[in-house]
Amino acid sequence: MAGALLVACRVDALLEFEDLDGEVAVEVSPPQYFIPERVLTMGSARAPRGDERVSAAGLREHVLRLSHDSMRGRAPLSEGERAATSYVVSAFSAIGLAPGGDDGGWTQGVPVRRVSATDTRVSLSFVDGEGAKPRGRLARATTTALVPAGSVELFGGRAGKHEINATLAFAGYGVEATADLWNDYRDVDLSDAIAVVLAGAPPVEDARLSSAEASLHGRDARKIEAARRAGARGCLIVTTDDAFSPRPLHDARGDGPGVLAAHVTTDFASALASRSGSGYSEWLSRARAPGFHAIKLPVALVGEVELAVEQGLTPNVVGVLAGRSPELPPVVVTAHWDHRGVIPGRGLSTDAIFNGAVDGASGLAAMLGLAYELKQQLAGEAALRSIVFVATTAREHSRLGSRYFLEHQQGVSFALDLGSMRVNGDPGAIVLAGATRIRETPTLLAGISAPAGTRLHARALETRFSETDAWTFASAGLPAVYALDELFTQDKAADGLPEFVRVAGTVNDEFDHVWSFSALEEDVRVLAELVRAVADLERAPSIADGARDSDE
Repeated sequence: MAGALLVACRVDALLEFEDLDGEVAVEVSPPQYFIPERVLTMGSARAPRGDERVSAAGLREHVLRLSHDSMRGRAPLSEGERAATSYVVSAFSAIGLAPGGDDGGWTQGVPVRRVSATDTRVSLSFVDGEGAKPRGRLARATTTALVPAGSVELFGGRAGKHEINATLAFAGYGVEATADLWNDYRDVDLSDAIAVVLAGAPPVEDARLSSAEASLHGRDARKIEAARRAGARGCLIVTTDDAFSPRPLHDARGDGPGVLAAHVTTDFASALASRSGSGYSEWLSRARAPGFHAIKLPVALVGEVELAVEQGLTPNVVGVLAGRSPELPPVVVTAHWDHRGVIPGRGLSTDAIFNGAVDGASGLAAMLGLAYELKQQLAGEAALRSIVFVATTAREHSRLGSRYFLEHQQGVSFALDLGSMRVNGDPGAIVLAGATRIRETPTLLAGISAPAGTRLHARALETRFSETDAWTFASAGLPAVYALDELFTQDKAADGLPEFVRVAGTVNDEFDHVWSFSALEEDVRVLAELVRAVADLERAPSIADGARDSDE
């Protein structure tokens, strides 16, 4: 059982990892729905029998285990990475897929780097008048206050020592939207300043941005890039629990963003607002007001920091269901295993783990179920094309995993990326974002057995889906579809949405034992028909005339 993951539950246990001849032993505090003495052997999944099909019970087990506290939020380059990828490897092997990773193995190492501060000595200087002179002496400095330890966590910039002497500017949510509908940097020169921005998405009730656009602009990478384009030397992101993002990973083969980037606490921001003659609540109100733009503050950040680069490999997990003509470009099915990890510095009495039961685990479970179902269906005769299943890493970090996979994959006929799926209630519509740009979509959907086919809704791959792995393939000019339940295309503030939709992606996105998974079982069977139909096409799907690569 080498490489298997054992989870032994003990009420008072803390997470512990220990190498045991190729195995990993993990002790966890069980959630209340766990039987404490139960031992889950994650490598014990069995291959499907010829008369079996995907089941709600099997999908339930996948989501339960993948979102368990022992996975520690499934962050790349963390202890949760080995737990999550070991589980996927074990599942692929049990299903009967062939390994498709490096050197005949299951994993494909994606080179990444992470920047963090090894030594930070910074203070705030409160300045009268015009503020600080960047890279020079402070003008009319009246007070200097040391920054409390832990209130600023630097995670971005170039390696080495940096001297900091820059005015701060409050830039609201740090949004730089198209057509100037919402631009917090309009008509403001932030040359040699450091932007202070609020974490997360702007309020979705604002008519200037749709909820999907707001979500896109709520990502740390977007905020840092917008600050850089505005000329800022850095970006301090005021982070709350729900808006927390892990330190971003960068492609190890590139330089990454050159500006300093950091998470700061709300206490830090409140003190900053107060010393600037305002208040944190007033900042929130002003940031949401139409016409707001960045405000220079009579405060400078002064000091020095040394940044170190951590190089590493984070794995995609790749399994192959061989086709009759393996020389043809395969169909690729993706779902990301990574999530947001753990909020640092939180006590044991407070939930700090982003379990990602719906946001992440439901899509990954759907992919495992899809592999299971197709293995059974194609046991008698393989599909024409091979089907490659990829559990991607670093989707939450600019899609580094899928981008690396595509760079090293010789040909792709069609890509299906699985997003958040319905874990409870009756089946609904499955949105196929990106299907409208594929010429063969009407024929493919018409061939799916009724009434299942009526639940597949073709839509454009809009800009709001630009952080999905489907975007990686679509932006390369390939036929690609992002599949998700229609519930997750709606505004989270809409009436009547289930709680599992509202909390998806937050620290409250945890497994609930009342979920039935019957809808997901049906969804997997419907998607299996679609994948099988594409895999049996002699001519690969093509992009319709006039369709843009990403349907923006």
